[in-house]
Amino acid sequence: MNKIDTELIKTYPEIYIKFMCFNILISIDNQVFNLSLKKLKEQLIGGSYCYYCNGKYRTKKWIRENCINVLSFIYND
Repeated sequence: MNKIDTELIKTYPEIYIKFMCFNILISIDNQVFNLSLKKLKEQLIGGSYCYYCNGKYRTKKWIRENCINVLSFIYND
């Protein structure tokens, strides 16, 4: 699957953002963004894959445990 263009995500976040975790947004094709829709890079810190956002490193495990599926709230009326 090809990555979705960042401009599409900025234009239609309600369609392309699947998970939200405090200050981290995850698109339907697993790209990770901060709240200003700047794409975050995955880093290996201390044996864990992390994303650096707003002064904190957030591991993938922490993101999975604390995220909310926002697409289910939009499309389940």
